[in-house]
Amino acid sequence: DPLLYPTVELLVHYKDSRKTSDEFIAGVENGNILKPSMVEIAPLVTFSTPQQGSLNKDRFSLIMLDMDPIELEKNNVDSSSVASGRKAYLHWCILMIHGSDLSSGNEVLQYEPPAPPIHSGLHRYFFLLFKHTSNMTAVQLHD
Repeated sequence: DPLLYPTVELLVHYKDSRKTSDEFIAGVENGNILKPSMVEIAPLVTFSTPQQGSLNKDRFSLIMLDMDPIELEKNNVDSSSVASGRKAYLHWCILMIHGSDLSSGNEVLQYEPPAPPIHSGLHRYFFLLFKHTSNMTAVQLHD
């Protein structure tokens, strides 16, 4: 199994969708709990690299995953559930981000807010940022 070693500081912050101000209500950190009402709109994602001079020519891709996808059985209101068979659920995907400007990338999957089924417990959401050594297209995601 290949190991992933963080080389970029990735910061993820959510704004309150009910307010017009740019005030952030929550940052994504290891193990913190965010309510679905806090994550209704796509977060502000920022990152930087130690070699700032090369950041503008670098290309990155960002994905957001639910690592605990569950589908509840129909008419089941208790906490028992049936695994959907998926290893992870993709909530957001932006390919070929130029430097650290997310709007420069190809958003192949628009942000889908977390909305885990009732009684499915806490879900772990991962934001992963990948640096590319060559150009990538959406077709290559399936390879």
